[in-house]
Amino acid sequence: MIKKMIIPDDTSINDDLIICDRDMIIGSYTRIDHGLTGENIFIGDMVDIRGEVSAYNDLRVGYFSILSGNVSIGGDVYLADRTKITGKLFLDGNLNIGDDVRIDGGFESKGWIIIRDPIPFILFIFLYLSVLLRIGRKNDNIDLILSSNLDKDTDDINELNSLYSTDKEDSKDISEESSVIIDDRLKLDIFLCPESTYIGDKSLIVDTPLEIGERCIIRCNIDADSVVVKKGSVIDGDIVSHKDIIIEEDSEVRGDLKASGKVMINKNATILGRIKAKEIFIDSGFADQE
Repeated sequence: MIKKMIIPDDTSINDDLIICDRDMIIGSYTRIDHGLTGENIFIGDMVDIRGEVSAYNDLRVGYFSILSGNVSIGGDVYLADRTKITGKLFLDGNLNIGDDVRIDGGFESKGWIIIRDPIPFILFIFLYLSVLLRIGRKNDNIDLILSSNLDKDTDDINELNSLYSTDKEDSKDISEESSVIIDDRLKLDIFLCPESTYIGDKSLIVDTPLEIGERCIIRCNIDADSVVVKKGSVIDGDIVSHKDIIIEEDSEVRGDLKASGKVMINKNATILGRIKAKEIFIDSGFADQE
């Protein structure tokens, strides 16, 4: 579904915690050996989070996912069938819970307890991203690439779409919109993690392109299809790309750069390791401090 990983501005990936002051979407089949802190956190099916989870607003967790630690939520929590929390759950809102959910440490809730299976993760994310797509068309603030393999979910998505459509222009299929590649000048300001991503203590591995926003701090090695590091960010590790690497101005990489395609380095960037690529383009203000 998600064809690009986005780490938004001012995000940090430390040794044991990912801190982001925006919404976070974690794709299915992903493993993260860190805790998560975000605004709203949406976790897909069969995800393994090995750390504490904290959200200022809501949390949604898909089928068969495991959260290994305490969970603290400022809003509502939605737990799909057969999810597991090994620690204690604290929430200020309502708890929506499916079948065979296990919370080893128990829970404390200030709201209602509702026994029902929440909407499937993939349908919720289609709805969520489709709303952002429409907002983005009006406000020019989104950069999103979604695949078009949605045929089997079209009926359900159209039903969800009808719940909030207000006019004929807005009543188009979500599935139809989701196949569109949005213009690169637009920006999606959330933490977006594709399916089957791995974020461990020493490495971040993703099969899609990776975009790292401004003023981010990433303390691990990176292996991605292609990598863009925006200005003012610090990467404390190596970067390996199967295509191109772009390092924008005032950023620092405390490791090697290795690309199968091109490496492009802008002014006032600092690279502390070696650079290996098919082609290397360096701005005159580049500082190589090997």
